[in-house]
Amino acid sequence: MPALQQYVLVPINTGDYDEKTIADICKVIETVLFSLSDLETFPAVVKRKMTEKYGKVSIGVAGIGINRKIKNYYIRIGGVRGGENMVEIHGHWLKLKEGMKKENLTDNEKKTLLPYDHVLMVMAKIQGVRPLQDLAAYQVAKSHGTNLEMLQIPNLLKEVVSKFNFEH
Repeated sequence: MPALQQYVLVPINTGDYDEKTIADICKVIETVLFSLSDLETFPAVVKRKMTEKYGKVSIGVAGIGINRKIKNYYIRIGGVRGGENMVEIHGHWLKLKEGMKKENLTDNEKKTLLPYDHVLMVMAKIQGVRPLQDLAAYQVAKSHGTNLEMLQIPNLLKEVVSKFNFEH
């Protein structure tokens, strides 16, 4: 059951994405991995979440393991738009060179831009089992969001709940 497993996400190939976009994408993946009870639905759920946030994207997931025990998942995400270092010109996504601004591109500068590598490969490596405190915090966050003032739960659990960000 994935919700019990703890993962560390390791970007393997970051394409031309900037650090903020990579962190945002990894946050979506991490949230989905933690929320699922089975990984059969992972590709569809992560694609839906990424599409809600970024528009049309492509997702591929492969599990690698021994004797049917999957230890690592490889997630390929393509087509995420909106990075700080990308610009769309005539329907093509191009990589801005360092120091260039989207707003001030001359026609000559536009001609020198290269295609944007919009493929990100992330490895989700199983690190072990999540503590029960995290599982309880996840369930509270899922059902009550971050509005915790009314709940009579320990402050320690409130702190842990705040790291889960759900939209109802």
